[in-house]
Amino acid sequence: MSSRTQGRMRGFTLTELMIVVVLAGAILALGVPSFQQFRLNNRLTNAANDMLAVITVARTEAIKRQRSVSACRSDTPASLDATCSKTSGAGWIVFLDADNNCVRGDTVSEPLINARTFDQGITNNALNVRTDGECLQFGASGFRQNVGGLTSLNHVTLCDKRGMAAPDGQTMSAGRGVLITVTGRARITRNTSGTATENVLSDAWKDAKCPS
Repeated sequence: MSSRTQGRMRGFTLTELMIVVVLAGAILALGVPSFQQFRLNNRLTNAANDMLAVITVARTEAIKRQRSVSACRSDTPASLDATCSKTSGAGWIVFLDADNNCVRGDTVSEPLINARTFDQGITNNALNVRTDGECLQFGASGFRQNVGGLTSLNHVTLCDKRGMAAPDGQTMSAGRGVLITVTGRARITRNTSGTATENVLSDAWKDAKCPS
């Protein structure tokens, strides 16, 4: 290597390296919180979409089969032998409700139709699921139907430790709500302010103590 080539080679000075480190630290300080919020919001969006899918499948299958089909929470939604739970946040299952009691009993006569597992993989920030009833069952007409002795479910709330209130400077709730009408149709909502119609739809869940 010639002396001329060696003269053109130089590294970073200590001052330049310190500037780079400071800038990198500033970028990380700004980016990490935003990424964390994005990840939390994405999990809630996915959970709400999964919940909507569960309801849609249950209703569609009830119409197609002309039989009662129910959906419930489950501690082991990924298992073929999954049963119902009133408190689980692991996921939901959809099954043919042969005895029309909104509880999955015999796994042969009440086969599993669909299942969704919620993402609980974020440390120190559990996904919380709350409902206003015990039973979500659809009849052959696709309408939500009542089961004797059980409260029919018409809304589900999904949230994390941020609760259901709107974050500072925003009008949309950090949590998500899934509303199921008497006709069996469902929609996702997260409004905490807006038109009167929006508030009527969201009042049922927006003030829920979530997490409990």
